[in-house]
Amino acid sequence: MAGYTPPDLGGHPSRNQTKALAYTHSGEATTEESLHLDTEVYVIQQGVIGGTTLDPANEPNFWSVWQQLQGAIYNISIVGYVHIWGAGQVNVPRPGLTTSEDHTRQTLSAIRNVVKGACHGQCRQVSVARPGFRHVVLGGVGIFPLIYITYFLTQYPLAALGLTEREPTENDGILISLVALVGVSPFFVIWAVINEVIRRITRLPHRSYWWASAIVSLLPFVFFMNFPDAFTALL
Repeated sequence: MAGYTPPDLGGHPSRNQTKALAYTHSGEATTEESLHLDTEVYVIQQGVIGGTTLDPANEPNFWSVWQQLQGAIYNISIVGYVHIWGAGQVNVPRPGLTTSEDHTRQTLSAIRNVVKGACHGQCRQVSVARPGFRHVVLGGVGIFPLIYITYFLTQYPLAALGLTEREPTENDGILISLVALVGVSPFFVIWAVINEVIRRITRLPHRSYWWASAIVSLLPFVFFMNFPDAFTALL
C-alpha cells in the first residue's frame, strides 16, 4: 500500500517480529486474516513473490483479505506461502522435496499454534471492544426511531389493551402514525446489515454476538429514557 514501508527484519524474522507486522497496530484481525497477512508480508520481504505489502494498521485490509478467503483459488495459492512462513518462524529451511520429517513437523506446529489461537487473546480482546463502541454509536443514532416506536406502542396497541393512556393531544390518527412508523423502519434494516458485516469480520460467536449487540445498542435509549433532562439538553 502506498506510504507503507515494512520494517527490515533481515533473514528469518522471529515469530513475534512477524506477528507484530500483522496485528500489533490493529485489533480487528481474526486468527486467519492475521496469519494470511503475516504470510504475505513475509514472502514479499523474502523475495518469494513480488508485490506491495498491505499495511496492517489499515483496517480495510483485513476486509480485503477476508473477502479473498471466500474464494478457493486464493486459499489454494496461499497454502504454499503459509508453509514458507511457518518454516521461517522456527528457523528451518523452506519446505521442499528434501525437507526432513522433523522440519515438516516444526513448520506445521508453528502454523497450528497460530490457527489454534496464538494471537486469539491479543487480537480478539480489541476486536470485541471496537464492535461494542460501534453499537453504542448505532444506538445513539437509533434513539429517535426507538422513541417513536415507544410512543406508537403506548398511544395505540397498548392503549387499546388498557395498559397505557393516550395523550389527550394525540389526534393525528393511526394511519399517519403507521406511515411514520414505516419511515423509521429502515434504520433497523441498516443496523442488522452493519452488525452482520461486523460479526463476519470478527467471527465472534453468532448467538452471543447478536444478544450483546442488541443490548449494547439499547444502552443510549435506556439512558436517555431514565434521564430525559440529559436528552433535552442535547436538542
